[in-house]
Amino acid sequence: MRRRSTSIRTRIACATGCAAACLALGAGGCSGSRSYTRFTPDACASTLPTAGTAVHGRGRLTTIRPFHRAELKRYFGITPSPVPTPSPSPTAPGQPRACLVVFRGPFAAGTVTGAEQQAGRFALVLVRVRSPHVLRVRLSDTFPPPP
Repeated sequence: MRRRSTSIRTRIACATGCAAACLALGAGGCSGSRSYTRFTPDACASTLPTAGTAVHGRGRLTTIRPFHRAELKRYFGITPSPVPTPSPSPTAPGQPRACLVVFRGPFAAGTVTGAEQQAGRFALVLVRVRSPHVLRVRLSDTFPPPP
């Protein structure tokens, strides 16, 4: 006859060992070195509803990415003003201030809110990350637009 108490002890020991291994791996993941990226994808993803409203749900999402001041001239034909003196940033460290959201599709005159150009194949929407709202909109036949 087989002794059941040995198999129960074995099962308990195995379960205890597995639990200890899981805890050790979990704790190691929490205390290990981290490689933070400069921006979180969630920051730009939160701007999608605002950008979608600007194009009234038309077109297909092509690009979404952080936008930098130096790109203002290239994408929107605006010369950026001098960088102001450093002050406490209202955005979290590493979080972009604005994101560029690009939609592809034929955009006729008056179909995109705030667009200066009458028509284009691409709608470039610049959206502020914190308190999302549209900063600029441009329609272009090419992406990226010519400088």
